[in-house]
Amino acid sequence: MLHMLEGETIGIQQECIHPLQVLIPNQFKMPSGKPWLAVIKSQCQKFGFVREFVSADKFNSYAKANGRQSRGVWSRWFVDDAPGVIYEFFTKTSWRSSERYFFHFVDGEKVKLTREEVCRTLQRQ
Repeated sequence: MLHMLEGETIGIQQECIHPLQVLIPNQFKMPSGKPWLAVIKSQCQKFGFVREFVSADKFNSYAKANGRQSRGVWSRWFVDDAPGVIYEFFTKTSWRSSERYFFHFVDGEKVKLTREEVCRTLQRQ
């Protein structure tokens, strides 16, 4: 069964430069964030996990976007609830906050996993 997952793109179209950014360039950058989804394939010494990034559906919803499209643009993915597949998802929840978590499906329900649970699951495979 397929499940839809959505993430808001925050700040991608933001072209605004804070007046103080000219004086202190590294202090006043507008944070941006594009959501992403990856399938966890295995463990990796360098990056922690080998990830296969999943392209978002070509449809982006601009229905709730503001004029500059710096908020309210949504990307979506359709994910399969096949057993044994572990996903990692990142999305911004506000200009300064984000959410990043692992999950899989159990009996058609999305269940979040800790990093340790992902490692244990991958070691058993």
